[in-house]
Amino acid sequence: MRRVRVRSFMLVVVLALAGTGAAEASAVCTQLKAQLASASRSDSSANYQRYANAVQKQETQIRQVQSDLKRFGCTSGSIIVLGGRNAEACAKLTSAHKKMRVNLAALERKRDSHAKRDTKVSTRRIEAALKANDCDGTRASIVEAALKGRNDAIEAKRTASPGLVAILGDSGGRQRLNTNSGLSRSNIMVEQQAARGGSYRTLCVRSCDGFFFPVSSRANPSDFTRDERTCQMMCPGTGTELYFHAADIQESEEMVSARTGQPYTEMPNAFVYRNANAPMSKACGCNMGAFYKEMERREAILNGGATQDEAPVTTWVHPVRRPDPGEDPETMLDAEMRLTSEDVTAVLSASKTERPLTEERRQVRVVGPTFLPDESDQFDLKAAPPSLIR
Repeated sequence: MRRVRVRSFMLVVVLALAGTGAAEASAVCTQLKAQLASASRSDSSANYQRYANAVQKQETQIRQVQSDLKRFGCTSGSIIVLGGRNAEACAKLTSAHKKMRVNLAALERKRDSHAKRDTKVSTRRIEAALKANDCDGTRASIVEAALKGRNDAIEAKRTASPGLVAILGDSGGRQRLNTNSGLSRSNIMVEQQAARGGSYRTLCVRSCDGFFFPVSSRANPSDFTRDERTCQMMCPGTGTELYFHAADIQESEEMVSARTGQPYTEMPNAFVYRNANAPMSKACGCNMGAFYKEMERREAILNGGATQDEAPVTTWVHPVRRPDPGEDPETMLDAEMRLTSEDVTAVLSASKTERPLTEERRQVRVVGPTFLPDESDQFDLKAAPPSLIR
């Protein structure tokens, strides 16, 4: 009872601290979002202002030169006057005006480039801060899913009854079966797959070299315990751990551990398998062939084909076939219909045999008389056609 009270007190403290942290994080996120909105609208950086002031000064000087050109009679609106008593002064003013125009264009380009560059840098910096503070809630949802999966695993282990055999199937719910084939005194608890529509992708990761491969493409946190057992069975004798990530918005490199929530990139042997020169141990591997062979053996037990010398198993995983993306549809259909190569050959050979079509089996309707003339008739293409008027 005392232990329960201590745990309850610790839980209250943790929730209070979590609430305080959540409030602070919310305030930080609100401030960062306001800064991001301001940065996207503002162009007031130091470099931008410096070149903007230079542009204004250059425009003022250009207006002054244009006024001098008119005052000396060098121009009349859009018409430039050549010669005259102020020809030398006009030539100098015209040359200065052209140089100022070129310089103004260069200053405007510099000003605009600093505006875009500084805005992008500021925006990226604020977006990185938003991600670091988990303002979009992605990290919180992942950690919550990891904790839920771990709690489900602890609860399943605590409530598991000794002597039961768990089998993972491909439909919802749980049920217990009795088998008379070599396991007459054993109960089989079928722990079947959860309903589809989960938002997480689970991957099996080898601890020895960081190699990983997918287990489920659409899983819920309640499926993590099942997928972790599948992962262990695929790589017997090798240390493995189940990782997951959001299926729609994250890549495999962003996955985290279903047990601890630690990112894959912080794993000691992350991506070691990509190094061809890294020393590899024979114990660091998986045995998919043995896994699927074991699945077939357990299928036989469920279907009543097991023998008396079958060894008892505590945890079973019922395989769910996933189609190979590189497999053609015809091969996939043959596998689904359980057609062997002999069956396909027999069907193809039978279809190639030509058989005469009887009138009873003929399904083509013949309409009208025969319109084409007999091939034996002779035609004179050079002869004139018969007259229609007699």
